[in-house]
Amino acid sequence: MGNQHTAIGTNKMGVMGNPTAGWYEFNRKGIINYKIGFIIGIPAFIGPILGASFVLQINETILKRLIAVITIIIWYRSKGTAL
Repeated sequence: MGNQHTAIGTNKMGVMGNPTAGWYEFNRKGIINYKIGFIIGIPAFIGPILGASFVLQINETILKRLIAVITIIIWYRSKGTAL
């Protein structure tokens, strides 16, 4: 079984495809406001880098427990809502 750090890193790489495809399609149609895009995009680019750096500094056992707790909180808060 792989470790949590590898799983999170792999997930982050896989998630890049959808926004890239979206950008391509919206750009092709000429409906992107690049001024707003850069204002929003800069923090959206920096945040994951800082988050990944933070996660890499966490002990794997603690990270597994933290992910379990966050998953339970998300599940609990989503009860009763349509998925």
